[in-house]
Order: sequence, then C-alpha cells, then structure tokens
Amino acid sequence: MKPLASTSESRGDIIAGIDEAGRGPLVGPMVVAAVVLTKASLEKLAKAGVRDSKRLSRSAREKLAPIIIENSLATIAVVLAPKDLDENNINTLEIKAIERILTSISTILGFCPKIYIDLFAPLEKISNLYSICPDMVAEYGADARYYVVGAASIVAKVLRDWYIEKIKNLVGDFGSGYPSDPRTREWISSADAEDIKLISPFIRHKWSTLDKLRRYVNTLDKYILDG
Repeated sequence: MKPLASTSESRGDIIAGIDEAGRGPLVGPMVVAAVVLTKASLEKLAKAGVRDSKRLSRSAREKLAPIIIENSLATIAVVLAPKDLDENNINTLEIKAIERILTSISTILGFCPKIYIDLFAPLEKISNLYSICPDMVAEYGADARYYVVGAASIVAKVLRDWYIEKIKNLVGDFGSGYPSDPRTREWISSADAEDIKLISPFIRHKWSTLDKLRRYVNTLDKYILDG
C-alpha cells in the first residue's frame, strides 16, 4: 500500500483515537477500534454529537458510526474472539491488537500521528507502544475526554453490537451478554444441553464472571467444562 502523501503541516493536523468494546461480557468478542481523523473532521464530528459511546443510545451510535467512517482517513478494527480471550491475558491481547493497529496506521499514512488511547492497564504495561508511536496520550477515561477516542469507542461498540446480533440470530436472544443483565442470566439458567453446545463457541469459558453465573445454572457446569 502506498502511504498517503503529507506535508509536515498536514502531519500535525492528523490524530488518531483508540478504544475497545467488550472487555467484560460473558458472550461475544472484544473489539479494539481506531479512527484516524484530521482536526477539521474532528470538529465536524463533535458538532454531529460524537462523544463517549457509553453516553449515547444505540440508535445514536448506529447513526454516528457511518459518519465517523466517512470522515476518517482510516478506520481499523481488531476483533478478539472468546477463544482468544480464554487462552490469553486480556491486557496482553489488547496491547498486541493496538500494536497491529499502530503499525497499520503508520503504513497507511507513511508516519505515525499523535495517538490518544483509552488506558486499560498501568502505563508501564504499554510502554512498548511508545516505540511504535512516541507521540501518544494514554489516559483512563480518555473516551469521555477526547472526541477522537469517543469516535473510536462508537465504532468499536457498533461493531460489537453487530456481532452480538449475528450470534442472537443463531442461538436466540440472550440480552446484552453481560453477567449483570437479568436477561442473560435468565437465558443461561433456562438453557438445556443443546443450547449450551450451540452457544459454546461464543462464550468466554474461562472468564471470571462465569464462576458467578454458575450458581444460577445447573446444566452449565457440566457442559462448560466439556467445551
């Protein structure tokens, strides 16, 4: 891929935000997304209502996501399946996903712009990321503080929601997939052996929250261990 041409002046006009959706659910993937924007495009998106995805309704996110993508220089996402999350440390996986994203951004642009990341681990844990893109701001709650990270959070959340809908088309409605959701707990508690086998590829078998759910489920203990 040929890098995008840019002058030193335009380089300073480009920034990127990175965020994820789906660290805590029992069901479905985690999505790490990045959005690369010019500062002019960012102002336009801010006026359109872009902010932290958690502060927006699903319909608002669905409306904003294509606007973000259309106004971005690049939109990149890495999807981490439940199997990946079972077999590896989630922070390590997210760091590797961001490494891939930063490398892609550098390839697309021909340089690495200023990066804003919603911090998910102590700074020393992500120190290797600075060797790829030295000009980086990594802060807890960055999705609520920086519009560019809010834009990335919207894309990540919408992509994860789409995956969840596809899973529901296969296995039925289980709510949000979060263990705090009564509908998710009810779905699992009423699931029979065939249901468990069907949803097994979409569940995080070794997720810590699963232990909390097991007290609600009689059939789950047997089949989850077989999974």
